[in-house]
Amino acid sequence: TGIYPEWDENNPVHMLGHSMGGLTIRGVTDLLRDGNEAERAYHQAHPEAEAMSPLFAGGRDWVFSNTSIATPHNGSQYADDESRGAALMKDLVLELAKITGTNPNSLVYDFKFDHWGLKRERGETFTSYMNRVMASDIWESEDISVTDLSTPGAQDNNTWMDTFPDVYYFSHTALSTYKSLLTGRHLPNALTIPIFIQPSIFMGKFTRTNPAEGPIIDHSWWPNDGIVSVVSSKHPFNHPVVSYTDGQTPQPGVWNSYPVMNNWDHMDFMGISLSSYATSYNIQPFYLKTAETLHSLPAR
Repeated sequence: TGIYPEWDENNPVHMLGHSMGGLTIRGVTDLLRDGNEAERAYHQAHPEAEAMSPLFAGGRDWVFSNTSIATPHNGSQYADDESRGAALMKDLVLELAKITGTNPNSLVYDFKFDHWGLKRERGETFTSYMNRVMASDIWESEDISVTDLSTPGAQDNNTWMDTFPDVYYFSHTALSTYKSLLTGRHLPNALTIPIFIQPSIFMGKFTRTNPAEGPIIDHSWWPNDGIVSVVSSKHPFNHPVVSYTDGQTPQPGVWNSYPVMNNWDHMDFMGISLSSYATSYNIQPFYLKTAETLHSLPAR
């Protein structure tokens, strides 16, 4: 039944997502409103099939706002190679376990790949479970998160994930690189989480000029937060956007893009930061202010 059974058109919710979570809430918002035509057509042609999920029916105006935080709306060039993206997922989980002082085998982390037949068995160590996931052939499929995180996958998503005129959209963007005076490329600053140093260097110099290989990537993509480029995080390309700061009146139906947060990397928004050892870093005011902004939006 979920944690908020009252959720309906009279009780719409605010959705907030960090990183790929920002893509997830955009997808859910669109499916609730528009449903999925292919799913509807299939079930109409196959009445004997298992009942269609209500999510694909559409017609549900149940979302008041979307807030994305360090989200790769236009993809991350680092994820364009599926093997590189999958390896980063593995390393990220292990790095977070190390930072938090957790033994990897005591992690309760679940990749949620049950639909691939990759369910963690009772008593199975996390290392064993993760190795089975990483050795499987699921990474060759396009129906997986790594595809959505890539620049071609994001380009496709942006054609069907609408920006609805009566929904409020906000985006927060981080920047943890600086421009090298010698080469003009972007390099990670000293407080970037170690797991993101190599991806940040890669993204800070990567270009793509052949449109047959994917979206054009030029130097405007080089500034990044360790894994997401600033230009990718601000708003989906070809969707309406305005610059926004606290105190202004936000507009529905457009992306209200906050100023870039300098010297923040991708994980600062999660309260995991090397800055905490050097400054009075505290993530709570950020989320309290976000909640106040959403709470103050005018009723429909």
